[in-house]
Amino acid sequence: MTKPKKTQLVPTKSPGSFGSRPLGVTFYEDRAEVTRVATVELAAGSQWIHLSGVSAFLDDRSIQVRVLTAAKSEPTDEEGDGHKAAGVAVIAASARRQVLPAYVHAKGPIEELDTQLREAELARASAQARLTRANSRRTRLRALAATWCEGLSEIPRGAATDDLAAWRAAYDSTDAALAGAMDEWFEASRALSEADDAAALAQARLAVRRAEAPICDATVEVQLDAESAGRYELEFKYRVPCAMWRPEHLARLDFDEAAQIGRIELVTYATVWQATGERWDGVELAFSTARPSQAASPPLLQDDPIWSRKKTTDERKTVTIESRDVEVAAADVAGGHSQVAQMPGVDDGGEPLEYGSKARVDLPSTGAPFRVEIASIELEAKVERVLRPERSAVAHIRALATLTGDEPLLAGPIRIVRGGSMMGRTRLDFVAPGAAFELGFGPDDAIRVRRHEHRRREESTITGSQTIDFDTDLFLSNLSDQPQKLHVFERIPVSEIEGLKVTLVENDGFNVNEADGFLDLELELEPRATKKLNIEYELKAPSKMVLPF
Repeated sequence: MTKPKKTQLVPTKSPGSFGSRPLGVTFYEDRAEVTRVATVELAAGSQWIHLSGVSAFLDDRSIQVRVLTAAKSEPTDEEGDGHKAAGVAVIAASARRQVLPAYVHAKGPIEELDTQLREAELARASAQARLTRANSRRTRLRALAATWCEGLSEIPRGAATDDLAAWRAAYDSTDAALAGAMDEWFEASRALSEADDAAALAQARLAVRRAEAPICDATVEVQLDAESAGRYELEFKYRVPCAMWRPEHLARLDFDEAAQIGRIELVTYATVWQATGERWDGVELAFSTARPSQAASPPLLQDDPIWSRKKTTDERKTVTIESRDVEVAAADVAGGHSQVAQMPGVDDGGEPLEYGSKARVDLPSTGAPFRVEIASIELEAKVERVLRPERSAVAHIRALATLTGDEPLLAGPIRIVRGGSMMGRTRLDFVAPGAAFELGFGPDDAIRVRRHEHRRREESTITGSQTIDFDTDLFLSNLSDQPQKLHVFERIPVSEIEGLKVTLVENDGFNVNEADGFLDLELELEPRATKKLNIEYELKAPSKMVLPF
């Protein structure tokens, strides 16, 4: 029995339907604005036309249509009820959507797969019949062997040898026939299993080919009023979700170790994703930091109550001290310089920016990330080896640079390359034009450090005052055959409580920033050499303070 063929539905072109091609796309934070052009044939008078090629997800309210002249010269929009040019007025524009069922794959291979399925079913039926015959023969021979055993039990002892030889020959013949029947049964079972697998595979392939998926088709309907018939060119814009972009950077460092200077090549990419259902071939891409969907609103004001209470007796007797790490904010990077005379109090980078692609791009609707280069710059940098023994046992390459030019560096991930090798990924914060910034370019295995910290605690017998001595030893090793310049950073606590004193006893040549508690020292290590540095400070507190150390 043959199955009736199913009619395949595909979108059809009505007399007033025209295709369009993408001209440019502007990406925003969470959407994109698409510009398309279409050439249409219009009759004199008012009429509706359909422009295809758009995504079904487009925002109806964002549709904008204007008419270009027939000679494709500069558009001459006029103010009025509609956009009018070359004797054609745009009255209205909206989106129309429809869902049509259609085969996912081409219909041609379905007949071939149907033939393969019928052949597989015939092979399975043949294998099933063969297995039935083999099973019947095996059953019959098993019954014959059972009958032979019953007959042998009835032969009396002392029978003639000739009779026993005949029984033995009959057994050997039956056993050989039963072994052949078993082999034939196993072969028929294997053939049936293979036929079942082949039929199931053919059925699955046919089901995939016959699968249907809805086609979400959309068009832009435009009502036009033409003074005369002719061919005109329309340009229309709309915004669509399922498209976004994010900035990404690549930094390459080339430096002279002896002079401690280098150059940083910074390349900025726009990483875009689009799954709108449209294919954008040969389009000009633009990337904007504006947020057209975000509206500003003042914050809600609420009361901020402050509660107070009297201290308990135990709280008046003791003061609990806590140790915490505080991030020291600075308007400038240490070692860099700013081209701006006065840094602003708040630098949020809130000015909308727009970047463009350097060439036309083919961007498919796959949802996969696609990178487009949008900017590049080379900067001079001061390069040094930075060692922070409290955080890491190896030195790191740090580059200090000042951003020249008029364009900022947007915040985003950045890939670090040094000497042709990928060192890793990190994140770059927003850098304003003329601002200093720093980048790390991975560790330097030639420099190693070991850090040992010792504590000694003493309490006064009479007053109960507490003294804690902190003694830190740093052992710096240069494993290379060349002298290495280092910039070592350490820190000591800073007291914010009256009565708690921190005194630096030994700094071994370190420069001390008493306000923040940072210590730094620039030195040079000889090849295959080791140097010891010592930092010692003491902490004094009265007896009523509870220290965290």
